[in-house]
Amino acid sequence: MSENVNEKDSMDEILNKYREAGRILSSVVNDAVKLVKTGEKLLAVALFVEEEVKKRGAEPAFPCNLSLNDEAAHRTPFAGEETVFTDEVVKLDAGSHIDGYVADMAVTIDLSGRYEDLKKSAEDALNEVIKIVRAGITTKEIADVIDETISSYGYK
Repeated sequence: MSENVNEKDSMDEILNKYREAGRILSSVVNDAVKLVKTGEKLLAVALFVEEEVKKRGAEPAFPCNLSLNDEAAHRTPFAGEETVFTDEVVKLDAGSHIDGYVADMAVTIDLSGRYEDLKKSAEDALNEVIKIVRAGITTKEIADVIDETISSYGYK
């Protein structure tokens, strides 16, 4: 192959790396969700995510985050941490990359069973936004769809 890669080939290669990073991450997160259960150590789940990303052909884009209850995001278990999941809401946020092309994914797990309606409202809002996202859409248009969807569940 020539050292001069044309722009289209370069863009195809870049898109393929994004897609592969996303495919790997989605597979790992789907497996990790099954490990998030009462009594399991947060650190064990975080290590699973990071090790599996590597085993499946990518690199972690950032440390696995496992935020609990009212922690908005970005809590990473520390080495030797003994904290276990209890009756709570867990946000699992992970990333992978291939040659610096990053995929990022987050999922909410309700171990308490008390917040399924709130979780569904957020998932529905995301799905509604995915339907309208396109080049040129404004942040306000996206925010309006989110607000309308969440409000239809009685939340603000």
